[in-house]
Amino acid sequence: MKKKLLILSSLVILNASSINLNITNDTLETNLKVDIPQNFSIRGDALYNDKKNNYYSVGFQANGVINPNYSNTKFKLFVDYVYTKKNSALPIGMGIYDNSLFSNSQYSLFANAEIEYAPTVLSFRDAKRFLSSRVEFGISPIQNAKLFVGYRIISFNHNYGSNIYGGVGFKF
Repeated sequence: MKKKLLILSSLVILNASSINLNITNDTLETNLKVDIPQNFSIRGDALYNDKKNNYYSVGFQANGVINPNYSNTKFKLFVDYVYTKKNSALPIGMGIYDNSLFSNSQYSLFANAEIEYAPTVLSFRDAKRFLSSRVEFGISPIQNAKLFVGYRIISFNHNYGSNIYGGVGFKF
């Protein structure tokens, strides 16, 4: 079973459209997105920390443009399955991405924000509810790479992981 899971994970990573790596003093988080046709994506997230309280999620995302004449601001709607050692949930979320900040700059500056929530009926095992949000600001020095800082809150029944983080991302 582990061998099949490793092969499947390798195939997903090789087909990734973008990969982000977020680092704090006690956590390492990887975000992965695989684009599929018609503005849809499969997304995954793994957060490892030194307390062995790891966090994993996999989900489905729909992407769109808010104003067709202004395609730099995009919205996303998504549903994830979130799993930790003691909790799991099926949150529904939304987000917005804008890469036109200071568009007269020689580099592309961007902002990204997401929020997702699962009430009691969509929270399982020991979880009574789930809330996750993140905000990121960054720069793309070249078209397929970005550097950013962000703040994330992950909360099941208590605050699971609120951190300021630095990150690097690549788009393929």
